[in-house]
Amino acid sequence: MADTHVLATDDDSGDDDYDPFERFNQSSGIGIVENPYPLFAMVRPEHPIKREGDDDAVLVPEGSDIDFMEIDRSGGVFTAYSFEAVQQVLKDGESFSSQGYADVMGKVLGHSILEMDEPEHHLYRGLVQQAFSRKAMETWERELVRDVVNEHIDAFIDRPGRQADLVRELTFSFPVIVIARLLGLPRADLPMFHRRAVEVISAGFEPARAERASQALFEYFCAIIAERRLHPSDDVISVLVQAELEGVRLNDEEICSFLRLLLPAGASSPARSSSAGSRS
Repeated sequence: MADTHVLATDDDSGDDDYDPFERFNQSSGIGIVENPYPLFAMVRPEHPIKREGDDDAVLVPEGSDIDFMEIDRSGGVFTAYSFEAVQQVLKDGESFSSQGYADVMGKVLGHSILEMDEPEHHLYRGLVQQAFSRKAMETWERELVRDVVNEHIDAFIDRPGRQADLVRELTFSFPVIVIARLLGLPRADLPMFHRRAVEVISAGFEPARAERASQALFEYFCAIIAERRLHPSDDVISVLVQAELEGVRLNDEEICSFLRLLLPAGASSPARSSSAGSRS
């Protein structure tokens, strides 16, 4: 693919001091809350399910059978703290809808699988998972992921003392680079690509910036999707534009929503989980 797809940056001109990565860390309590699990353990015995902001309400008494129909769910945000409560929320699609994500993440991701219930969720998942077959993932691990990790390690392996900040020099960047290569994107776009990804998942505290980043990614991806429809390759975007299930195919907006969801997933969750594992 020609290196012609460059993300627009003029909407953030004059804001060179803004660091979306550091801002996201601050909002997540990085460096402040080192270990949240003791706090969860304190809450769990008396509040298996709790409406946030109402410290006195024990929604489900400890030791009782969990009956969500007895809970006033007319408004507010609820947190499920116990294993049983979490399991029921995840498995009971009739009582609990995913549409709540539309109010926040839907504004920056579009209508994505995050906010879909059945049967829409089943159909959409069947379409996008065609790009993530077991065979494809085994090939990616063998021919892509290992190479990316080795490239990062090669950058500091011969350093005197062989010391490196593994979070900053390895786990922070390699997941989004892997995803960018799976999508067949130009390497020159990676720095801005990574920045936009972090800005998108900052929707909870920087909504205007997140929306600008989302729009930039939408325009960027639409241009690539149009090219892949004319000249498909073996990358993930090419598979998505050709995917079909029960006579249904993904349109450009649906593909863009999935890609905008996939990119932040690579910018945050794998980086943080692999960083935590590297300290154990």
